[in-house]
Amino acid sequence: MLRRRGKGATLCNVKERPEVTPEPEADAKTPVRPSRIAALSGFGRPIALKFADELIQVVQSLEAGLPPETSHGQGAEPPRAARVADLRPDRAVARPGSIRWLRGAPDRDNSWFRVPRAWAGEKSEDGPDSFPEVTAQEPHGCPSVPAVPKCPSPVGFPSAETGDAMDLLEELQAGHRTAVQSVEAALRRASSDPFLAVIELHKGEALDRAEALDKRLSTGDEPLPLHGLPVAIKANLCVEDRLATSASASLANYAAPYTATVVRRLIAAGAVPIATANMDEFAMGSSGEHSVHGPTINPWSPIHDGELIPLAPGGSSSGTAAAVAADIVPLALGSDAGGSVRQPAALCGVTGLRPTQGRLSRFGLIAFASSFDVIGPVARSARDLAALFPLVAGIDPRDPTSTDPHHEAKRFPLRTHLDGLVIGVPKRLLDELGDSLELEVAASFAQSVEELRAAGARIVDIELRHAGAALSAYHVISCSEAASNLARIDGVRYGMRIDRRGSADNDLIAMIRATREAGFGTEVQRRILIGTLALSRDGSRALYGRARATRAEVTLDFERVFGGNDLIGAALSVDLIAMPTSPTVAFGLGARTADPVEMYRADLLTVPASLAGLPAISLPGPLAKTSCAGRSAALPVGFQLIGSRGSDEYLLRIATLYQQLTQHHLARPPRIHPVPPSGDLHGISRGAEQ
Repeated sequence: MLRRRGKGATLCNVKERPEVTPEPEADAKTPVRPSRIAALSGFGRPIALKFADELIQVVQSLEAGLPPETSHGQGAEPPRAARVADLRPDRAVARPGSIRWLRGAPDRDNSWFRVPRAWAGEKSEDGPDSFPEVTAQEPHGCPSVPAVPKCPSPVGFPSAETGDAMDLLEELQAGHRTAVQSVEAALRRASSDPFLAVIELHKGEALDRAEALDKRLSTGDEPLPLHGLPVAIKANLCVEDRLATSASASLANYAAPYTATVVRRLIAAGAVPIATANMDEFAMGSSGEHSVHGPTINPWSPIHDGELIPLAPGGSSSGTAAAVAADIVPLALGSDAGGSVRQPAALCGVTGLRPTQGRLSRFGLIAFASSFDVIGPVARSARDLAALFPLVAGIDPRDPTSTDPHHEAKRFPLRTHLDGLVIGVPKRLLDELGDSLELEVAASFAQSVEELRAAGARIVDIELRHAGAALSAYHVISCSEAASNLARIDGVRYGMRIDRRGSADNDLIAMIRATREAGFGTEVQRRILIGTLALSRDGSRALYGRARATRAEVTLDFERVFGGNDLIGAALSVDLIAMPTSPTVAFGLGARTADPVEMYRADLLTVPASLAGLPAISLPGPLAKTSCAGRSAALPVGFQLIGSRGSDEYLLRIATLYQQLTQHHLARPPRIHPVPPSGDLHGISRGAEQ
């Protein structure tokens, strides 16, 4: 029958529904039932028992970190958690306006992307803009998931042949080096990658692309802006006909049907993707340990008496940062939700950018937390990122959240020096961290601030009143969105499937539960449960509302500071905000896996900018002299500069000026590093490349 749903709603076909007795509302004092939360999350009883005590403790810790409930959070409608009941067809409501943006989107052959036809997977035609046809190098099968490799014995690791990306680009564009030579060198380094920074090589496509670029240059055409520059792509970014696993067993056989917009624009500018970078599963993690392919090792891991002391590279863009730090590639793409580009960039001693929310299209990025996710690049220097950014930024009709704030950019002057620059430092926030902020990190940050002051910048004290609650708000909201986003990973449409044929529980729900339990790692399961609890009646949804209210307050704090209303002892607005990126230097692999709350605290100083959707860049500061396994070691420390909304180019300019006056970004890790043991350390697809 036809039924009208609500005032002004369109007519849609629905079925008559039987009378359903509504579930009674849970009282505020009703204890949390882990078995019910697990069932709502698409898991079975074993998962409920696994996380029973820990789930309650983590949620209580997050709740304690939020301010009391205010009227700001009232009426906030959270995303619906993963529930099998949500798939019922009689609950569908037609929304014809939701696809209007797609109707006007250009196809992949339009000049909007200017992507070569062959690279898009189609036959090319003879002509100056044509490229050889690219075919898949291997079937998209996946062997059994390899065990986490043991740290091998140390031997020498080859150093890069160039400095940063712009140094290499100058040689390529001048013809001193060919694109094929550049790509072959990067492939050699990636094939002997001892850090598990990359998990798949794009050898065939990369060499075809490089040959076509050299042919184009030999005909007298102008070199493309990123001519022949090798890059690595994080495993949650789609590249057509390539595995897009998000480092999860649940997507082990998933080949992307299209290419992400930012990757397309990179390719159109002449860059050559040569590898897929490792990461924490579905971008959930701060250590690079939560990958189905095995943990990434920080290239700065020290070696004492011939024995490697493996350190975490940070996460979730662990492979992205490690690949740049190890000189495998001069440029790589990652993604940042709560600090997933900036934190690993800080721990690996490289430069990482989180753009303003919407400046880079999210089309083709596998979602973790949609209101936080952005694509962010990592390179040696801010100069590299400044050259890359305008080539990949801009509105994308395929992403309705993309923005083009050129009208805002006019507010930011073109600076050639740091004289008169006003930088705010939230001293009270840093003091409140206490022992959470390591002394070596605080000393390195203080030296970076003094370098800015010596260059002519004015340092003022600012107040970010609600930044201390940002971590709890971020995890409540991001876990809630993850619980909703990952409901689609159910074994029905794509990814792995655990069939229950021949068993007593051979039905849809049993298949979904078995698939999700086998496909998701421990950290992903934990965060889905946290998000489901925050959205369930057991959580009364008050937790989510308080987190939303805190996010609004954090955003207002930044607006007040950039507007000049929250300075202490000053009556002018700040241009940028400076604070450490990570409260600690790189920690040992496995040191925090048993304590998820302690692991979450690695993002203490990165999540405030994420909540407000502001641009932030992590820059290498002075190395920290610290102790590692009882031995002295020099480890990277990063500090971040945060700008107001839309100030990305201005932020990159200031960062470039700072790095022209200092040399911290030129530091390289020791050249003695481990190599992979015999066998295939890299899991999927590495052995299939020829």
